[in-house]
Order: sequence, then structure tokens, then C-alpha cells
Amino acid sequence: MKESQKHIDKKAEILKDAITVIQKYGYENVSIRQICKELNITTGTFYHYFNGKNDIIAEQFTWMDQRYLTEVKPNLTNDNELDNILYFCNFYAEFTYKKGLSKSIEISQIKLTDNNGFYTSNHRIMKQILLEIIQRGQNKAQIIDTVLAEDIADMILVMIRGYSFDWSRKEATYDLIYYTNLNIKLFLNGISQNTFLYF
Repeated sequence: MKESQKHIDKKAEILKDAITVIQKYGYENVSIRQICKELNITTGTFYHYFNGKNDIIAEQFTWMDQRYLTEVKPNLTNDNELDNILYFCNFYAEFTYKKGLSKSIEISQIKLTDNNGFYTSNHRIMKQILLEIIQRGQNKAQIIDTVLAEDIADMILVMIRGYSFDWSRKEATYDLIYYTNLNIKLFLNGISQNTFLYF
């Protein structure tokens, strides 16, 4: 059944306020009961919109996945898949930069465990888009096939998340977009069938 706009708006409001509470106390330190107390809602209201605390985190990543589906995938070229990977990674860095340091710090402070493993799930749209790019690149002999496409995707995701995490921890003391771009270009030279594609 499709959610009503009223339901969507209330869920978004609770989500926004719950994230503020989590940021204040830390993900591991705050309970649903405490979140509800701070938001002045009942636990029944909370569970009407969310299955648990992990849903609050998963919602953040779902939103990012939707951005990749609507803004990245339609803009990928059909020729050079290495350029598509670079576009994919630059979008992540630019998105992180535009969302700002405070939002990046908020996400980076969350202790990501197996209990909220949606973050690293192989079923996430974001990862599936990257995996498709890599597989196409391997089929076109643009990307080495001596390493599994899934392993290459994981390496790339660790790199772009790592730079965003480091950037937030160092309070934006360097150009996130420039260094993400540089790092990814170096990596792409390593997985390219052509030597020194980007330098």
C-alpha cells in the first residue's frame, strides 16, 4: 500500500529529529526509548514508522541510493567504463561536500556493525550500479578481469567512503573532491587494460 503524504512527512520529521538525538548521544549509547522521550513521542508511534534503530541509519543510505539511481545512472556514458567509475566516485565526493561537514561527521560517528549492515550490503542500489559499470568494463576489455568485479567494487567503495570519513575527521582541512579524484585516477590506472590512462 502506498504511503500517504502525511505519513511520509511525519516519518521524515521523526527521522530528522532521531538523527539529531543519535548525533548527540552516539548510536551505540542511545535507546529507542530515549529517542522517543527526546522527541516526545510514544514507542508505539516510533514503531509505526520504523522497525528499529537500524532503520534510522538505513534510511540515510536508502536516500543516497536513490540519488545514484536518479542522478548518476542516467548520466553514465556507454563507451568508457573507467570514465563512468570516475563519474560515480566524483559524485560521491561532491555530494558529501555539498551536504557539508556536519552531516559527514554525523554519519562518520555512527559505529557501523553487522547489526546495521545495510551500509555494506551487496544489494544496495549504489553498489549494484558500480558493479554493472565494472562488469561492462571487463566485457569490453577496458578493465582487467584477473580480479573479480565485486572485489573491485568493494575496493572503490572503501576508497571513496574512506576519504569522506577522513575528511570529516580532519574537519574539512583539505579538498575532498580533488583528493578523491586523484586517488581514484591512480586506482583506475591500476585496473585499466591500458597503461597510464589518466596521467
